Amino acid sequence: MKNQIADHELLERLSAFTGIRFHDSDQERLRAVLAERERATHMHGNDQYMRALEQEEAIDLAERHALASALIPLESFFFRDAGQVALMRNYLLPERIRERAASRILRIWSAGCSTGEEAYTLAMLVSDLLPSTAGWNISILATDINRQALQRARAGIYNNWSFRGVPDQVRLRYFQHEHGNWKIAQNLRDMVNFAEDDLLGEATPGIASGDFDLIVCRNVLMYYRDDVLPTVVGKLTRALTPAGFLLVGHNELSTCSYPALSRQTFPESAVFSRAPPLVQAAKVDSPQPKKTLARLAARSTEKPAPHRAPDPASSADDALHQAWLLADAGALEQAASICEKLILRVPLQAGTYYLQAHLAQEQGDWQRARVLLKRVIYLDPAFVMAYFDLSALCTLEGDALKASRLHQVATSLLEKLSPSTALSPRTDNTAGELLAAIRGQHKSSVSYS
Repeated sequence: MKNQIADHELLERLSAFTGIRFHDSDQERLRAVLAERERATHMHGNDQYMRALEQEEAIDLAERHALASALIPLESFFFRDAGQVALMRNYLLPERIRERAASRILRIWSAGCSTGEEAYTLAMLVSDLLPSTAGWNISILATDINRQALQRARAGIYNNWSFRGVPDQVRLRYFQHEHGNWKIAQNLRDMVNFAEDDLLGEATPGIASGDFDLIVCRNVLMYYRDDVLPTVVGKLTRALTPAGFLLVGHNELSTCSYPALSRQTFPESAVFSRAPPLVQAAKVDSPQPKKTLARLAARSTEKPAPHRAPDPASSADDALHQAWLLADAGALEQAASICEKLILRVPLQAGTYYLQAHLAQEQGDWQRARVLLKRVIYLDPAFVMAYFDLSALCTLEGDALKASRLHQVATSLLEKLSPSTALSPRTDNTAGELLAAIRGQHKSSVSYS
């Protein structure tokens, strides 16, 4: 009879061994993963398998990586997160290209690249910004712990699901239709080098200290336990050039302090760097304390609470808070379910539709995201971040004029707010800090020649 470990003990031992955070709801999935790995390694029962894992000499590195790969979901698509992609296109990459104009060397790392869509998205952005790469040494390193994912990435062949929300002209420009699928153009494939890497492991060949102008590690850190995050973040930080940028998923580094990193604020996302921020935060008098993400999501501006009897909205903020937490943890279906119930109870709460818009973007449904963001603005014309998000969507769709107009509207709204006004979950900064960041962006001039 196979020796079975109790559920709670199994969660604790797997979490301690892999550094991945688990929840009680993961128990069924973990049991299935362990059963698969036991069969693959000819172990008898998860107790024998776990004991082998915990004795370093008893099991090889490949099995450790195979286990971690099975425990971390694969989810990626091209141009994921319109706001962050627009930020890379409009500021982060142009800034690094400008700084590298003399040496003509540009190095980028896609950490946790999954099946390669993020790395090739970066290649497309660089190609757009540098139509002629002659004389440039451009290298995009894409790493993941999952060998099967890397094999798919190296092949560079994708089905329609990887293009959800991507304009047709992008596919036609950068891909070749082949047997019902789409193959990445060879010039973009040549920019990217794929390698196996464990972010918790030792330094990997090709990853040197102070080497990368831009590191993109999105929706990866959320899977790690708080006690191992400093190891991962330290590895990423050391790999940055002194003025390089680190872009992570929204809110992934919002609850911890890392002295080696400086945080910069942009409408589309927070960005981290080893260097002092290029944009200094605006000084404000008597700043308000930070608000929880969900309560900020419910409205874009701070308003005094009216004295009235409790109504359904009094608990709606708490429900929205829970939905944002679930969304941040990757539980999109659960977050969407809460939103649907909230709309039945409080149909005019703009923050609920704002979260729905972000869930739609995460699923690559830009058209639905656009409709939802317009609904947010209709319900709350002063919802600043909805204008920024719509601007980012327009940028990705090639409508630069409309993107610029929406950005101007958002900036104008910011100028009318008190500098200490808190905004939305897309940024935990104040209106003053965000406005200072925007003005700093506009001062930056770019030259690619």
